[in-house]
Amino acid sequence: MKLESTSKIIEEIFSPIKMRIILYLDENEYATLSSLIQHVKSNHKILSRHLEILKSFNIVKEYRVGKIRIFFLNRENEVTQIILRLISALRSL
Repeated sequence: MKLESTSKIIEEIFSPIKMRIILYLDENEYATLSSLIQHVKSNHKILSRHLEILKSFNIVKEYRVGKIRIFFLNRENEVTQIILRLISALRSL
């Protein structure tokens, strides 16, 4: 991975809202958009934009059940695994 792409990933992923999304999905396995809005304490538009960025890096995946959007971490993604290991290491400090 080139330095530019690594820097972009770090810049895009490590925002407070995105980290709250990742932490919530790590603890809860999956979440609806409305449960994320409540937990992250953000509005629909902002949260949707952050989720789209996480989805573009394949960190978060989405599926729909009717009109309900359900989000979960892509634990098979190498970047997701690195983020979760970092979170685990920071929690153990």
